[in-house]
Amino acid sequence: MTEHAEDPVGHASSKIVQYVSVATLAAEALAQRSQQRAAAAAATDQKDTAALRAQQTGACNAARLQWLAVLDPRRGADAALGDAGLAWASS
Repeated sequence: MTEHAEDPVGHASSKIVQYVSVATLAAEALAQRSQQRAAAAAATDQKDTAALRAQQTGACNAARLQWLAVLDPRRGADAALGDAGLAWASS
């Protein structure tokens, strides 16, 4: 036997460690990418929610303004049924 004989078990275990290391790096990269996608989707959902909330608040305020004209106590008997109908339809 020569001094330069390779140990097959040592060589195989070294390769296994290298493959496991590469697989771990790939899994970490996939997990980070998945987290980035989830964060981007959450930001988009948050923006959409804020826009819908602003739209709904605007619609409520517009309806409230319509009703203020009908329910104004200073107007008294001047409020017509048509005004109430318009306010009702707008809300």
